[in-house]
Amino acid sequence: YWRDWSSDVCSSDLNTMFGTGTVCGTHANVFGAGYTTPEIPSFAWGATGDSRVYPLKKAVAVARTVMHRRNKELLDEEILLMNEEWSRTFPS
Repeated sequence: YWRDWSSDVCSSDLNTMFGTGTVCGTHANVFGAGYTTPEIPSFAWGATGDSRVYPLKKAVAVARTVMHRRNKELLDEEILLMNEEWSRTFPS
């Protein structure tokens, strides 16, 4: 089902250059000079070659804020999905 959950997208800075076919993971924040890498993992912070990790706690907090702006609540099930994607992206 779809809840209009706008916080599970890949965010980018103005003038960020994506190549055709670039795949961007969820909760990634893309910025920097030049073209992005062809595949941007979930929870990336940067993604123009020197990407860092966007902390899960911060991503959940931002998702909560985004949902609140839309008069919606971030559900426990959605946080669980974020945790699952984090585990898939950064297996221990």
